[in-house]
Amino acid sequence: MNLEFPSGERRAVRSGRRLAGAIVAISGALVAGMPVATTAAGDPPAGDPPAGGPPSGGLGQPPSSHPGRPNPAAGGGAGGAPQKPRERQPEAPEPARGKTVVLPHPGSYRAPGILRLAAELWGLPVRVESKELNDITIEIPARLARRPVTRDEMRILLAADQLFLHLWEHPEHGALLVASHRADWTPGDVTYRKILAVDARDFDATWASIEATVAARNAGLAPRAARLVAVPHARTGKIFLWSPRSEWLDDLVVIHARVEETSDAGRLHLHTYRARHRLATALEPELLAKLSAGEKERLRLRPVRWGNHLIFSAERELAAKVQHLLEKLDRPTRSAQRDSRNPAARESAP
Repeated sequence: MNLEFPSGERRAVRSGRRLAGAIVAISGALVAGMPVATTAAGDPPAGDPPAGGPPSGGLGQPPSSHPGRPNPAAGGGAGGAPQKPRERQPEAPEPARGKTVVLPHPGSYRAPGILRLAAELWGLPVRVESKELNDITIEIPARLARRPVTRDEMRILLAADQLFLHLWEHPEHGALLVASHRADWTPGDVTYRKILAVDARDFDATWASIEATVAARNAGLAPRAARLVAVPHARTGKIFLWSPRSEWLDDLVVIHARVEETSDAGRLHLHTYRARHRLATALEPELLAKLSAGEKERLRLRPVRWGNHLIFSAERELAAKVQHLLEKLDRPTRSAQRDSRNPAARESAP
């Protein structure tokens, strides 16, 4: 059964269909972000696009093969429904820059000042291989002054003045930086130093003991291992020591103290004793009577009338014995004790 419409109704239906197609095309173009020009009847313009403008399919998209219909590639979906445009992906953040420090004004600076900047740059303490490195002068050129530098630039700046940084995982203090004048420095190159000041009278005995200890220590080391070194200097009374381990130096210090103690025990020392109750001249013969012949030969004793003193020189052990005897002999006499108990008799005495 065929349904026929009057000519006026047929024209209205066709106009409605064209208007609906124009609306769908315009909405799809707006979603795709392209300008759309329409004719007075609402149909998209036929033919080539305007000069300088993109094709009807959108920038980078093929033009629609059916004017008046939405292009699915330009944003229209199935049935002409517009699709939601894809959101723009956020750009990847820039990689974080390494930590930097700002150099001082151009000029010459002692190494400790620049090494403090290196410690701040690495976040680690800096130790110098030897104290002499503190006297090195670091030049800051004008092109680097007052500008931030990275770790690599700091290494190059220090290397220009023969100062190299090395990372060391210390067994006791943890990670730290070692500043050395050698580019090939290793933890095995660490050297501890000590200077012993020795009395001239004990120098020969002290050096003989230290020399024997150093020789015995080095004899048990590997052929290419770092060794203990000792150098005497008799004129100044000093012995210079270098060791790869601090405890080896401590052993040599103990040897030095032991030699000094042994030598001091047989050395003469000057002592004084002030008599309190008797005359010093009266104490001298009584003291000598209580000493042996050998002790008398090793004792130098002399009474001093001014101040009622006894001056004597003796070894440590003999000096302690003489001091004890003098304290026992220096007691008040009976008459002095009787006078102290009877003040009237002491006042009546002529």
